[in-house]
Amino acid sequence: SSDLEKRRLTVAVKKKQQKSKSRSSLGILFEKGAAENYHSSQWRLEQWEQVCKVIQSTAWKSPDTKNGVSVSRFSFKEQDIVVLKIDGIAKAPPEVVFTYLQRATRCGGKLDYAFRNEKILEEIEDDPPGCVFQREFPVPLPRISARYLCALRSWVPPHCTPDGSCGLLVLSTTHPREPAP
Repeated sequence: SSDLEKRRLTVAVKKKQQKSKSRSSLGILFEKGAAENYHSSQWRLEQWEQVCKVIQSTAWKSPDTKNGVSVSRFSFKEQDIVVLKIDGIAKAPPEVVFTYLQRATRCGGKLDYAFRNEKILEEIEDDPPGCVFQREFPVPLPRISARYLCALRSWVPPHCTPDGSCGLLVLSTTHPREPAP
């Protein structure tokens, strides 16, 4: 569906003043053009920079905080679609949080749900590295069929960005090897 082609999911780890802490943010944004551009490392880094700008924006509304983690939505005056941000501080340097996120999203990790039973369609080797994967998400509701997702997953290491930000960039896309649902 066109909504799946536009969705972008990102986890950003930004350096802060204190070395012992880093801020982690998860933002769900929407983007067009992933299918045509994801092979370009420059384009992937531009998408990362755009996500970091949106995360730092002051247009976030209705924050709900629990256990030091806040969930906010982007102002509808700024964006006519729903954009969410999950934000918290980890008592660890950004590189440690980045490594944890990489391990936690692997098969069997604490955050692997989005990637369980994924089928890798294509590996991308240049910086930032990534892959295109396909995944079916079961919906635990009667008469609702499973949802399919084809996405680019790209880990953005600190050496690829001028500000040392790092994290996970996931963009919905299409792929020639993606079978129709």
